[in-house]
Amino acid sequence: MRKIKLLSFAIIAILFSTSCTGQNGIEAIGTDEYVEMESKEDVLVIDVRTPDEVAQGHIAGADYFINIYDKSFKEKVNALDKDKTYIVYCRSGARSANAIKQMNDMGFKHLYNLTGGIMAWDKGELVK
Repeated sequence: MRKIKLLSFAIIAILFSTSCTGQNGIEAIGTDEYVEMESKEDVLVIDVRTPDEVAQGHIAGADYFINIYDKSFKEKVNALDKDKTYIVYCRSGARSANAIKQMNDMGFKHLYNLTGGIMAWDKGELVK
């Protein structure tokens, strides 16, 4: 029984890791990769937190603020260019992973989830 549980856990871990890194154009990135990518002209940044969270500060360089809890989230995201590259972030990385899955299902090709979200930043000059 214990071997079956361990095997099940290992399979789930493998499936989860491949769904977060590189499968279908989705990849998890850290803050260093964010800094490198964000400065490129063809990379856009989406903050999917609530308006109250955004009012407390956001990562400099964010291009769009689209609340994942908003009823029109899919409509707003679907209006974006699906061929562009997007970095998506939230507070800790969970909501942005959900947003990226939805975007991937809508046909977006180049998606990056900021690991750790805004919590991964030092509250220095990168947060406004």
